[in-house]
Amino acid sequence: MINALHYISGISPDIGGIEQFVLNIYSQKDDDVEFEILTRHMNCDTELYKMLKRSNITIHNLDIEHLNLHTIGEYRKKLNEFFSLNAHKYDVLHCHSFTDPCICKAAKKNGIKNVLLHIHSYIPKGKIIKTAVKKLTLYSNCKNANQYLACSLDVGKATYSQKYADKIKVINNGINFDKYKFDENIRKEVRKTYELENQFTVIHIGRFCEEKNHEFLIKIFNKIKQKNPNSKLILAGDGEYREKIEKLCRDLNIYNDVLFLGNRSDVNNLLKAADVFIFPSKSEGFGMAVIEAQASGLPTFVSADVIPNTVKISDLVQFIKLDDNEEKWAEIILNYKNDFPREKLFDILCQSEFNAKNTYLNLKKLYKTNMGEKYD
Repeated sequence: MINALHYISGISPDIGGIEQFVLNIYSQKDDDVEFEILTRHMNCDTELYKMLKRSNITIHNLDIEHLNLHTIGEYRKKLNEFFSLNAHKYDVLHCHSFTDPCICKAAKKNGIKNVLLHIHSYIPKGKIIKTAVKKLTLYSNCKNANQYLACSLDVGKATYSQKYADKIKVINNGINFDKYKFDENIRKEVRKTYELENQFTVIHIGRFCEEKNHEFLIKIFNKIKQKNPNSKLILAGDGEYREKIEKLCRDLNIYNDVLFLGNRSDVNNLLKAADVFIFPSKSEGFGMAVIEAQASGLPTFVSADVIPNTVKISDLVQFIKLDDNEEKWAEIILNYKNDFPREKLFDILCQSEFNAKNTYLNLKKLYKTNMGEKYD
């Protein structure tokens, strides 16, 4: 039995790629590995918390919502107290946050020999001081880790220093393909619920933030709506930019054609109800939602030179440059022809390296290798 402790920054209203990654690999877990979660802060009213509890995952909370000069001392104290009391229980620390300080150091100091640092995105652009602090924190965590993971080689090389470049191990963001398998009955049910019958339905999954480029997405949809009046847009997710995007929809007089559904636990079924998926991100570590869309058999349109080419696991993905205006995006999307039945793509996609089962088995092998055990 391998006891692995996963560290994530927080359990908040936004279900991001890191949280979904942990849920996906946990869903494939066998008796060889036991998972627990350590988090800096936790909101028990969120959908993510409920999903984790339904999965029977043990969660440890440091109860430090914000890290700043006033809280850093208490944070370090609680972190060291946790590991001094509990480090003996764990064979592996799998740290999913390189911007929270002292995690890897505290684990290593208290006896956890196998410390894995896992990067899921590029260092976000921001103010010079904040960016410098994040780089220093990354340096410290790297110094105390013994395995360096990344969601893609491009992200790993861009984020880790040159010193660790030849040590990077890519761990694919696997999903549970069975959840996303196209089902005509579910499609009809969801479309009926949201009055989408006879509507060309566009969908986007993602947090409302600068990186996801919702403003451009809305402008694309507005052009689609002008060319095809029977069109609707589903937006699943939440975040600080939501009010701004709602206002833009009102200004363009399309608010009633956009469904703001918030954070959802049924994204798989929403994808089945849609006709196309649009993902025009400005910055993206990987883009797990693109894999989910393909698993549901959706034609998928993503930003070129931003979304890594590795997300293209089928011919459903079309890369479009962000330099192309919304008119061009709308034209490409509306002219796309896909005559291959959605349900018949499933067996092909299941063989991909992004199947959560394969991701879990690769992680288990990595855990055992770090522990000096032979993997069979």
